[in-house]
Amino acid sequence: MRKPRTSARRPRAVIYTRISAADDDSASTASQDAELRALAAEEGWDIVRAFNDEGVSGGVQRAQATEALNMLQDGAADILGVYAYDRWSRQGVEYLAELLKVLRLRREAGNPARFVAIRENIDGDGSEDDFELRLSISADMARRERERAKARMRAAAKYRHENGRHTGGPPPFGYRTQDAPGGGKVLVIDPDEAEIVRGMASRFLDDVGVSTLARELRTDGVPTPKSAARIARTKGLPEDGLDRGVWDATTVRRILTSDRIAGRVTHKGRLVTDADGLPVTFWEPVLSPDVVERIRARLAPASRPIPPRRAERLLSGVAYCATCGGRLWAGTVRNGVPVYRCPGRGCARPAFMRAVPLEDFVTARFLSMVGDWPEVEVVESVDTSVASALADIERAIDQVLADMRERDADRLALAERLDALYARADALRALPPEVTREVRPTGRTLREAWDAAKDDHERRRALTHALDHVAVAPNAAPTGRRVNFDRVAFYWNDGPEVNVDPDEGESRGPSRRRAPEARRAQ
Repeated sequence: MRKPRTSARRPRAVIYTRISAADDDSASTASQDAELRALAAEEGWDIVRAFNDEGVSGGVQRAQATEALNMLQDGAADILGVYAYDRWSRQGVEYLAELLKVLRLRREAGNPARFVAIRENIDGDGSEDDFELRLSISADMARRERERAKARMRAAAKYRHENGRHTGGPPPFGYRTQDAPGGGKVLVIDPDEAEIVRGMASRFLDDVGVSTLARELRTDGVPTPKSAARIARTKGLPEDGLDRGVWDATTVRRILTSDRIAGRVTHKGRLVTDADGLPVTFWEPVLSPDVVERIRARLAPASRPIPPRRAERLLSGVAYCATCGGRLWAGTVRNGVPVYRCPGRGCARPAFMRAVPLEDFVTARFLSMVGDWPEVEVVESVDTSVASALADIERAIDQVLADMRERDADRLALAERLDALYARADALRALPPEVTREVRPTGRTLREAWDAAKDDHERRRALTHALDHVAVAPNAAPTGRRVNFDRVAFYWNDGPEVNVDPDEGESRGPSRRRAPEARRAQ
């Protein structure tokens, strides 16, 4: 029974409403608020604050509910009104104890406070004989309802995961949602976003960093996966003026390496698998699993530090010693002049030449003789489907081994599955890799490629399109400061006809001393 007013002063009240996203049959917060305000008008309360936790689970501590109780404890309010106890809390007697403590402290201070729950017809300051009993029953019923709601949610989530249904929230970048037969939502490819994702993957595998990709997405104004603009667009609403978010390297990395971008589903940190323990593909992948695995491998941290590289110049790996066939090293002499020189290990007459004149001479000869050759590139592609399948099997093997450690595991059945997975892995490893090579013109001449090069690495790549190597002979006699370029012999790769004269120190193909492949293997 509600207590009649016993004071001329109008009591101050705080009211609290909540509805959880998991509820499907509870009164809306608007109707809860309306009933509480009607009761306040009937009993003459002054509502000083109204708190609301919209879409917050009753199984967690709610900041608004805590603040409402604090106002009651601090004397800023005399009444705490809720629509129903399970709207107040579903944490059982644990949270009830805090409420009862506040009511007791207010009574002991000679300033009693009231707790009112409309649906259960609970109204009192804690001194009533059956007050704690009725609240305890309500708290226990609320806790049980919480457990039932969690069970329903777990069952629904399990069904959605096992049947490839979208689990809610914005769809992954590259997809949009679509109604599925039998209820729920499935993911289908969004052509515009999928094109962006595939472009990012292709450029990343071509050595474009994730930070660069993120910067380009920011420049192009592409909405981020969880931005207000993208969420509005996925719902068919206008996106003009809405926040488009800020792309960063982490967001790009997360998209390119996610299981969902490959059409797969993860539940509780584990991929949903078939009876053999292999991942199930529920919807069309934006990126094939083998591409995702290649990206993951590229992003994996290096297992050991990369040793520092020897100093390089334009002709590093291009200039060789004519005496021993060894590679000339780039270095400096005492006065700091850069040079190419043979290390001299076992060489009877090591070659030595100043670097800048040699580079200028080779560059001029290269451009004059083969500058008009078309630049070509060799595109090598490896069929990664076998590697992707192996990665799936190895992941399945790891999961089976983890399952075997469980106390109640069916180890016989798991052992049979493990044997089958090992057999499939062995069969795949026995397959030779399929490598396809294609020679394609880039549309530029070697001179154009040389002019467009940004550094010695790119210039050397253009140079070696036509030039296999140069061989530098040792000085026959001192020449003073003059460089004797007669000591330099050119060896060209096969290509469009050029006028080469072996008598002038030029020829096609490998050196007459040692094959360039043998030298470069040193």
